[in-house]
Amino acid sequence: TRADIQQRMPLRIQFMLEGMPGVQVSPSGQIVMSRNRGMGCVPSIYVDGQWLDGFDLAMIDPQTVYGIEVYRSASDTPPQFMPVGRGGCGAVVVWTRRGLDYGGPGR
Repeated sequence: TRADIQQRMPLRIQFMLEGMPGVQVSPSGQIVMSRNRGMGCVPSIYVDGQWLDGFDLAMIDPQTVYGIEVYRSASDTPPQFMPVGRGGCGAVVVWTRRGLDYGGPGR
């Protein structure tokens, strides 16, 4: 939530995900969802509801973020956050303050 982000004041928004079960953040900031047998996969990234293939979350100023949703697997991910033709590795959905104007959380 916005309050959590303000409390932790992360340098990069992906560092808000550190310590979440099933989520690993590398020193470079890459997000990997843990899978069985130690293998991992890179989740789909959405910003304000839009899928951004290969997007680096470090490009987002944490002060502009309203909230983050994390879906750790395909079975947890709502259909609108599952890109067609991609394997089911879950998704990280970031809502910015600007995104609230067109349908972000709570709308």
